[in-house]
Amino acid sequence: MGTKITKTEGRLAKAAKTATTTPKRKVAVSVPASGRRRQPAEKSAKPRTEITTELIALRAYFISEQRAAACIPGDSLSDWFEAERQLIAEQQ
Repeated sequence: MGTKITKTEGRLAKAAKTATTTPKRKVAVSVPASGRRRQPAEKSAKPRTEITTELIALRAYFISEQRAAACIPGDSLSDWFEAERQLIAEQQ
């Protein structure tokens, strides 16, 4: 006689079979009536916020707190320059 398969084993076998035989999805591309594809919309420029001394000071404070918590030597001037560098890099 053959071996008997329980309901749980049957469900697991069915799930494994469907997981391996899932068909791939096709992506539909719509073409305008003129027959040409549309050009991607230009990215809108992010509005730039002005980098103020208050913003730099706040960022420098958090940098100094992280530096102190990690016991990394440094001073407030290097924290200020790092904060300014980070804020400028974020705007670009």
